[in-house]
Amino acid sequence: MKSFNTVFHDEKQLRSFIKEKGIKNSNRLLVQVYSGIVHKVFMQNLLDLLVSLLPDATIVGSTTAGEIVDSKIYEKNVALSFTNMEHTFIKSDIVTYDQFSSDNPHYEGGMYFKKRLVTSDTKFILLLADGMRTNGEELVKGFGNETKVVIGGGLAGDYGQLQNTYVFCKNRVIENGAVAVAFDSKELQVFNYYTTGWKPIGRSFVVTKSTGNIVYELDGEPIYEIYERYLGKEIAKNLPDSAIEFPLMVEKDGKYIARAALAMNEDGTLVFAGNVPEGSCVRFGFGNTLLILDTAGKLFHNEMFQKRFESLFIFSCVARKRYLGDLVHEEIIPFKRVSPNIGFFTYGEFVTMKDGHELLNESLTLIAASEREESIQDLDLYNKEYVDDNSTIRAINALINLVEKTTQELEREKSELQSEVQKDGLTGLLNKKSLLNLLQTHLNKKNISLLLIDIDNFKKINDTKGHLFGDEVLKAFAQILIKNSRKSDIVGRFGGEEFVVVYFDLDEEMAKEKAERIRFEFEALSQRFGYPLSVSIGMTNKRDGDTLPTLLERADEALYFSKRNGKNRVSYL
Repeated sequence: MKSFNTVFHDEKQLRSFIKEKGIKNSNRLLVQVYSGIVHKVFMQNLLDLLVSLLPDATIVGSTTAGEIVDSKIYEKNVALSFTNMEHTFIKSDIVTYDQFSSDNPHYEGGMYFKKRLVTSDTKFILLLADGMRTNGEELVKGFGNETKVVIGGGLAGDYGQLQNTYVFCKNRVIENGAVAVAFDSKELQVFNYYTTGWKPIGRSFVVTKSTGNIVYELDGEPIYEIYERYLGKEIAKNLPDSAIEFPLMVEKDGKYIARAALAMNEDGTLVFAGNVPEGSCVRFGFGNTLLILDTAGKLFHNEMFQKRFESLFIFSCVARKRYLGDLVHEEIIPFKRVSPNIGFFTYGEFVTMKDGHELLNESLTLIAASEREESIQDLDLYNKEYVDDNSTIRAINALINLVEKTTQELEREKSELQSEVQKDGLTGLLNKKSLLNLLQTHLNKKNISLLLIDIDNFKKINDTKGHLFGDEVLKAFAQILIKNSRKSDIVGRFGGEEFVVVYFDLDEEMAKEKAERIRFEFEALSQRFGYPLSVSIGMTNKRDGDTLPTLLERADEALYFSKRNGKNRVSYL
């Protein structure tokens, strides 16, 4: 594998470069084109020229928000890379999302690429997609969770204009699709790395209203007001640019994924460079230039980055570039000693993690490749003293740790207080208000069975045996309800001697069996308490058109039927 990289100027310069470097037309030649000139006619002419010069080569690329050529950063130029493979077969494909009829064409696109390109010998997929219409998360999800094949690449950019982005394959230019290149080889070694430098900080929020990558509300409040309250009026006034330093960190499977704000709509909603699912937990991220560069520097100390590779592909987020400013050069320059490199600044980066493939924001991602073992040489890339002994970085980390621990303690105290407010003090079950709120939240589920339960003759129990005895009966009955329910069900005290159990996703006959078991087990407590105990139960299932009041009313009627017909029975309505 050998790579030659350059910046395109004109046809004469391109022809001269190809001749000077001895680049030959071959089906093992990969040409990458990363264009900061977002002009469709210009790109079409350039691709036509490349195809005429190298008709058998695999030619792919995208528009950018900045170009990287051998560790130099360019603005509104065209980066070209010519990589000749010795022991690797390459094949490419292109999709437009309108070729799929499903509701999720981006996921279908990923599945299409996997089916068409991935074989037992595939080591790497270079994935490029338009940055305005592609749901990158769904696209990469279509490849499945198999991490044997590394995926790298990014979403095309247009320098923050958010108007048109393009990807290329051969001489096709599209703005609503994706391009993928498969690298098949037994000898090829591929390593991928990523770094962010942003850390979650402060309290967590629940995304209460969002659509794809547009966020409307956090914790039921407009997202603009959340930014204003927690980060200040100055930050809110200058959104979305001011939010670069404070991305949303979306919690996913125990880790945090940064989502950069790209635009703010007139209604104050924010557009992010990746999905922020409704119902997910998010926190603000904190980035500091020293902290970000320090994190990137530590990446160089990774075992593999003490090596020199034959080729290096770099994909870095435009939000990272905008935030770091001129300092963005500092984290790109050292890669010149690793190998020839090519890349661009993206609207989102594809990366392979231990548990699957992801779309990241505000990250620096790297794909290092070699076909020959002997080409990997030891290097000493980075000054460890800068990484380990910088007092400013230690101070920043200490401050973040202080805020993090304080936030955790406050969140724990808040959770404990909420738990106390939500629960019945005697039985530990949900109280009536919490029970009804929770049931209302889940009322859209299809399979719901509701039991309204009343302990028979409870006033007589209190009058003859005393209130302490009655309390023990209530607590014992609560344990029976817990025993006969799952964590996914709702169990609560409705008031006095009335209780409610709500079963989800349980067929009608099974729910009836549960109700009978509750009745039987409570009656069996008579021997332990030395007093006759029984319950009456009214049961109903959710029907089409039911509201919370109609569901409860029907259960109450069923309970009344049980009471009127001798008690100690289950009635269904």
